[in-house]
Amino acid sequence: MKKKFLCVALSAMMLLPAVPIHAKQNTTINKTFITLPKKNSYTLKIKGTKKKVKWSSSKKKVVAVTKSGKVIAKKSGTAYITAKVNGQTLKCEVSVRSHKSITNKL
Repeated sequence: MKKKFLCVALSAMMLLPAVPIHAKQNTTINKTFITLPKKNSYTLKIKGTKKKVKWSSSKKKVVAVTKSGKVIAKKSGTAYITAKVNGQTLKCEVSVRSHKSITNKL
């Protein structure tokens, strides 16, 4: 009796369709480098997730970042904006320049 039950159970398992396993979605940041003039801003976006993102700046005197990912240029220099989400750490390098140095490069 046990052998019949085992054979029936194994046969049923073989006939059931395989359950697809979805790979973890790639979470990406829309920019990895930006240049901003002083006192200007840019909003970074995260693609591939709807979970809450934790934003931070490596140099708060150079650039600040809000909870929504808005980067605000404060003074000339370079800093990194870090976004932590889904166990991943994503970075964007931000270069802040004076208005004159940016327009001369264009």
